[in-house]
Amino acid sequence: IIHYGREFFAPAVEIPDVKEATAYGLRVLASEDNTEVICEDLTVELQAGETQKLDFSWNDEATMVLCSKDCLLLQYSLVQSDENHGNYLYDVIPTDHFYKAAYFSTDDYPGNQHYVSIMASGLPPNFDILLDGVSLGEKTWKFSRNYSYIDIYLGEGQHYVETTGDKTFAVYVFCHTPAADGTTEGAYGYSIWPQG
Repeated sequence: IIHYGREFFAPAVEIPDVKEATAYGLRVLASEDNTEVICEDLTVELQAGETQKLDFSWNDEATMVLCSKDCLLLQYSLVQSDENHGNYLYDVIPTDHFYKAAYFSTDDYPGNQHYVSIMASGLPPNFDILLDGVSLGEKTWKFSRNYSYIDIYLGEGQHYVETTGDKTFAVYVFCHTPAADGTTEGAYGYSIWPQG
């Protein structure tokens, strides 16, 4: 599923306790001529079909991307030893496609470690989000503009995220397999799109 949009709140891709520094990259694809794209301190104008690498960040902060016309935003990850190439993770969900409930699962491959990033509209405590029936309201959320986000480690199996209020959210799942030397043996990610 791919959705174009004009406002995106992209999660950071951070793998804790890994010797290699990881980063995330954003690439935008314009659908129309004369599209202005703003990402942090960078402003670019793109033509239809043109792409632009926006940001490769070495921190754990989420990034807001604003577009004057419909765009597709893709997120990549990389490690410091390979700064020129990124591994595609997923397309970023536009904020107007956020939702109120999501089902997803994590695999049981030996050694895999999973965590979920939840990007929510609004600021706690104005809403309550549940992960597998447990409230995340008491957890430590980060804030940017009018959005909140949180990263949580998960075990393998089926998971469900829902909100009890009128606020919406998007879910991104990350997995990495640590190698014996503390580097990453493998990693992947995917965005969860609403049902129906």
